[in-house]
Amino acid sequence: LDCFGQFIKRTKAGGCVFACSDDLNLLNLMRSYEGKRVFFGFNDPADISAKNITFNGLLCDFDVYFKDKFISRFHLALGGRHNISNALGVIGLGLELGIDLKHIRSSLAGYQGAGRRLEVKFRSEKYLVIDDYAHHPSEIKATLAAIANLEVKRKIVVFQPHRFSRTQLLLDDFAGAFTRADYLIITDIYAASEKPIEGVNAPALLEKLKKADPSKEVLYLPKEEILLHLLVMIQEGDLVITLGAGDIVRVSDALAQKLK
Repeated sequence: LDCFGQFIKRTKAGGCVFACSDDLNLLNLMRSYEGKRVFFGFNDPADISAKNITFNGLLCDFDVYFKDKFISRFHLALGGRHNISNALGVIGLGLELGIDLKHIRSSLAGYQGAGRRLEVKFRSEKYLVIDDYAHHPSEIKATLAAIANLEVKRKIVVFQPHRFSRTQLLLDDFAGAFTRADYLIITDIYAASEKPIEGVNAPALLEKLKKADPSKEVLYLPKEEILLHLLVMIQEGDLVITLGAGDIVRVSDALAQKLK
């Protein structure tokens, strides 16, 4: 937090800080900032906010208000409130720079998202395969919330934890991050150059998840066994989503190829 505070203070004179009003830590940091600021988000004190939100699969539309004045209705080829929040920040920046509103609107409507962010790997009448980089509990919750309105039979989640230190620090938080999953597969931690920490592993996370929700279908599998398991158990109407910042994307790529 101190680093973020120092970053804010380095804003040049006459500059403007764009800050999310939904982040309490950020709001606390901004209290000491005396320069120009624009808050964006869903909660007070947002200057720029979204209302009348409608979701259609992985698409969404919403009205944008600036200081309680209606600006325009926007379309995103992305789902999830977190993507709307990001868009609000971009809209605020565009308005501050004097960019014509029609260009802001058309640019956002045509934006297809970054790779590994709700990236559709395969779609057919029977199956849907998505990959996402989410590896922090809050990111996982946001990603699963973004697909919550999809009309699918089951949401099968494959999660690869990232780094031993992060898993150790957030073990309890991970336990409550998968409430929207119908079926959950946990695989081994992606080390990302870290050395193992005794007692911090996928089976330990599995036990936390089972205690948090004993009714949840959750199991541990080595990564090399996941593809075959998915091919055997997947049913018509299922959605499979891989989550993690490591190489779990290879599983969704391989599954997409097999389903094709």
